[in-house]
Amino acid sequence: MERERPGLLIGSDPYIQPWIVTPDIFVPGTVWTAKKRIKMLNVKVDILVIDPPFGLEYNRRREYNLLLGSPELIIDEAFKAAIELGIKNIILHYNKVVEKEHFRIIDGFIFKAYCRYLNANPKSYTILYSQY
Repeated sequence: MERERPGLLIGSDPYIQPWIVTPDIFVPGTVWTAKKRIKMLNVKVDILVIDPPFGLEYNRRREYNLLLGSPELIIDEAFKAAIELGIKNIILHYNKVVEKEHFRIIDGFIFKAYCRYLNANPKSYTILYSQY
């Protein structure tokens, strides 16, 4: 079965990622840069996907927090941007379930990686939110 592609896909990150689906428009930069560009484009956004960096590798590099913002700051600013831009639905991929004012959790799932060589079983959550 062939998947349907979104009408307009805008991607934003400090650098280009090996995405499964290539965005129509790529905005290099932070959540603040993406918000400004979406405002300039004057397009209706159906869903916002937030996938901040998290985990041991990211947390060891404090300079990332100074340049790009901590994962928590990125999440907070993305939810604020969604309200400002009129985006009703958000998907968040993070290592915690986050409660946000003005949004309710609709659905979600847990991804748990199993590794037989390490004693760590990292978890991440993918949660669908809807603005009320």
